[in-house]
Order: sequence, then C-alpha cells, then structure tokens
Amino acid sequence: MYTTNKPVKRPVWKNHEIIGYVTISLEDKDFLNGIKEGFYLGFTDEEHKILTDGSKKELVQVGFIK
Repeated sequence: MYTTNKPVKRPVWKNHEIIGYVTISLEDKDFLNGIKEGFYLGFTDEEHKILTDGSKKELVQVGFIK
C-alpha cells in the first residue's frame, strides 16, 4: 500500500521536461523542493490518482492529510 513516507520512483523536472528519475518519499520530495532550486521532484501517477479521486479516508490513510 502507498504511504507518503514510502520511497517511490518519481520524475525529476528541469526546464519543463523530465531529466531523470529518483527514488524518494513524498515527505523527502517536499523537503528538497523547498530548499533546492533548479529542478523539481514531481508526483507519481499513483499520487495524482489519489489526490484527484481519493476519498477523505484514503487521503488520511496514505498520509496526505492528518
């Protein structure tokens, strides 16, 4: 089951294009995006699906909301 603290493969964006992939948790992604400029660590397809279609219960269960 997906959770926000589980490392997953996610895209690394620079200049509006994917330049590679890195395995990192959502929590760590958000931390690095907040301190590092020049690239952006993106969401996974599974995260997009949960964020757009997930119920409140699912969002709490995986860690998007507390």
